[in-house]
Amino acid sequence: MAITLSNVFSSNDQKIEHISGNLAFAAGSYTTGGVQLLTVLQALADYFTQSAPVRIDIQSAKGSGYTYDYIASSGKVMILQVPAANGSIATAPGPQVELPAAALPAGVTADVIQFHAFLKRNV
Repeated sequence: MAITLSNVFSSNDQKIEHISGNLAFAAGSYTTGGVQLLTVLQALADYFTQSAPVRIDIQSAKGSGYTYDYIASSGKVMILQVPAANGSIATAPGPQVELPAAALPAGVTADVIQFHAFLKRNV
């Protein structure tokens, strides 16, 4: 399974490179720990730094109910959901849980996901 980026925009403020756009998860199986995003960002032609991201914000633009969390130590995006036993976020007694290692649900592959990455520039 892979992540694809679209509508990518890049700007900088001399010290920080801002890269934003949409990302999509290709149909396939989700693996525990998440899907690699850092190497996808580093493959962009306009990538001006060799540093790891300072921060990456990721969210659903459709309000799918899934939460996307960038894990800095692994460079991966983890997908979280309400535990199946709880039914809804309003009745959940604790935090969301990671998707199980299985085929991605249609709610994820059809989601419109926006990201904004903050990277330290090499100057």
